Amino acid sequence: MADSGRLQFFKVFLETQSKNRLRIPPAYHKHMEGEKRQVFCLLGPSGDTWQVILVKVLEKDSNELYFRHGWATFVKDHLIENGDLLLFRYIGRRSSAPARCSFSQNPKFTTTINESNERLGYVNIPMRFARSYGLLQKHCATLVDPSGEQWLVELRLRARPHQLNMYSGWREFSSSNDIKIGDTCVFELLHGPEDSQSFSMMVHINELP
Repeated sequence: MADSGRLQFFKVFLETQSKNRLRIPPAYHKHMEGEKRQVFCLLGPSGDTWQVILVKVLEKDSNELYFRHGWATFVKDHLIENGDLLLFRYIGRRSSAPARCSFSQNPKFTTTINESNERLGYVNIPMRFARSYGLLQKHCATLVDPSGEQWLVELRLRARPHQLNMYSGWREFSSSNDIKIGDTCVFELLHGPEDSQSFSMMVHINELP
């Protein structure tokens, strides 16, 4: 990548356009698309880091890049308001895997994969966690793996026993990420639009907060 001191851009925050995702200027694409990982760390004024996912969207016969999953949390935590001027500066790699930046303050729960998870092909979301963050009314979830790839899983609310399962799609996610019995998964909730029927979670595999 080019000299990091010159890799910067400004954005005026417009809530109607950038509340849930932020468009990357086209002139900056060549610096972003070269990254192997699509998980980026944003360093805030406090020195803390926030994870965001870079996604590519086809719009009007051209590819656009956006900071998406995790961006709304960054906006909320920094009290960013309409008309604020934001400066983004590339400061280089801090590790070989950008996904391993420090854990954010997003809500999270931890699961150790057992034989039932592998045999039955689903993982439970703790009911207390689901109630606390309004997940019981959701129909599906997007899981973001350590490489930034996204996986859609369906949710099932069971009455007996009272459980919220991630089932259809979990087996494919688990297989692709080579998750085995005894592995520890930390599910980090990435806030999305409140009226959506889905939500997103970053999955940290064998990484503890």
